[in-house]
Amino acid sequence: MPLNSLLARHLLPFVAALLLCLAAPAAFAQPWNELTAAEKEALAPLATGWDALPEKRQQRLLKMAERYAALPAEKKERFHKRLDAWSKMTPEERQRIRENYREFKKLSPKEKAERRQRRTRKKAADDTPATEAAP
Repeated sequence: MPLNSLLARHLLPFVAALLLCLAAPAAFAQPWNELTAAEKEALAPLATGWDALPEKRQQRLLKMAERYAALPAEKKERFHKRLDAWSKMTPEERQRIRENYREFKKLSPKEKAERRQRRTRKKAADDTPATEAAP
């Protein structure tokens, strides 16, 4: 089989498919001013830094925002607090949290439950106001 025929038969369809993939519409970063009112409400803690976020992160956050409207008020508040805290963390703090999460996922259900109980007890102790010592 001549080389030209081989190229036409095998390489050209591959190149055509590749060009089609490249021409397909890609998702682009979405400026804050183009978000819907519902998306802005859900993602309000990120308003000032939204336009600087990578497109991939914006897309993940927009998927989270879709579920926001259905949340009860208490969970909406919790979502905002966590989003705000996350946005104020340094990249190193975020990386440490991601690593801790990956390690947590590897634990057995029993170990996970024990860690959750420990965290709940610690949080309850931290939330309890210190009492003054009696004279």
